[in-house]
Amino acid sequence: MCLWCSSYAIQQHYLLATRAEVRRDFNVAFKLYIKAANLFLTLSHSTAESEARRILWRKEAAKAVERAEKIKVNKKDLEPVITDKFAKGE
Repeated sequence: MCLWCSSYAIQQHYLLATRAEVRRDFNVAFKLYIKAANLFLTLSHSTAESEARRILWRKEAAKAVERAEKIKVNKKDLEPVITDKFAKGE
């Protein structure tokens, strides 16, 4: 998969998170924001892209984490984000 395609797919995660937040489905939104942030950070470590592009992806990751933190502060009963300790990138 090309990096642009990956970037587009990650942006779709972020968009779905935003839509879930608007629907007040905070558990789904929180998980999708965290997933998008992780994916943006993974993409930002790519050596195939310019420094400007990597900085942009790190900013996008920070934005997703910020949204997740706002949800976490306001919703104390969130379901935990389950990660696979053996999966690459988790």
